[in-house]
Amino acid sequence: MSQVIQTIDAISQRACEAMFPGGFRRRAPQDTVSPAPGLVAVIGFSGDRMRGALGITAPSRAIAAMHPLAGEGLPLGEDDIEDWIAELANQLLGRIKGELMSHGVTLWIASPVLLRGISLQIATRPQDGLCTYSFVGAAGSLVVWIDFKYPAELVLEELPVERRAHHTAGEMLLF
Repeated sequence: MSQVIQTIDAISQRACEAMFPGGFRRRAPQDTVSPAPGLVAVIGFSGDRMRGALGITAPSRAIAAMHPLAGEGLPLGEDDIEDWIAELANQLLGRIKGELMSHGVTLWIASPVLLRGISLQIATRPQDGLCTYSFVGAAGSLVVWIDFKYPAELVLEELPVERRAHHTAGEMLLF
């Protein structure tokens, strides 16, 4: 596996573990993942040195269990759950983008797209830049994948702290 793929895989794993703590545990990697039909959110990204997409798929009940209002006892509508899976994809890719910036890679993120009634089979091919991460929790399973392309000559090296131009996840910026 190339240095670029190893770096992005490590960044993606850390981002997933930060986004899905506690109620979800990571499953062992598999060659092919066939998640149960449910909601799918896909978000594209592009940059001068890299492009691709990130996706999340899970049953509605798993997404509802992660919704911030779930613990409040407030009812969640279908729109709330659909918006939340799209926002999870957006936040997850934002975390990955922030870490890639510390390696000199700048990405532009598109708006997430929601797909309903989709049945997927995701082939894990890390050697080709397609990495998957499967999680299971009490409310169901969750699968994240990231598919990325980059030029063969790309090398990702962590920049010195003084040259990094990114903010941490959750940091508020006023402008």
